[in-house]
Amino acid sequence: MKKLVTLVALVFLATFLFSQEAASADNRGMYIALGGGPARVEYPEPFQSLVDTLNSVGYEQLTIDINLSVGGALNKNTYIIGSFSWYADSWDLDLSYYRLYTIFYSVGFRYYPYTTGLVLGVDAGATNMNNQSSVAETIESDYGLGLNASIGYDFDKNSTGLTFILGAQVGLFDIEGDDVMGFGIFGNVAWKERLRR
Repeated sequence: MKKLVTLVALVFLATFLFSQEAASADNRGMYIALGGGPARVEYPEPFQSLVDTLNSVGYEQLTIDINLSVGGALNKNTYIIGSFSWYADSWDLDLSYYRLYTIFYSVGFRYYPYTTGLVLGVDAGATNMNNQSSVAETIESDYGLGLNASIGYDFDKNSTGLTFILGAQVGLFDIEGDDVMGFGIFGNVAWKERLRR
């Protein structure tokens, strides 16, 4: 566990340093994004049966995805980034609650075929699940591998500066040998600077 946390921290540090190296007076490029939106998560058994039961007895469900990305530009069309993504699934009924958090630490790319507008993303990294409830202690899974793919539209016509990105994503996460799938619609506020070369 400690080794994995150290590895993730080093990946984020390397990505940040890379973006700083790229950010010089004549040749700079960086990418920072924060956002999220509504999501849907499909679980393996026995979690899916529990989820169906909670929904059938009147629990209110809320599922969202939150994401944070920091990185630097490889060229005018491509950024390499380190990301933290968090699928939060919660059920509430009076004082009773149940939570399933799917957490994803990753590195990946954001590719702009036309410098701005359409943006494609792919990420790979470490993932785990956190299980909380009002009647039991928190349970945390072992770490596994995860993949995430996204497609969006960047509304910045100038290809640099503050922008809003609207898109959709799908993730596949290995949780102790079982597959968890996440689907989300996201709206990200981002700051990006492309390489000036």
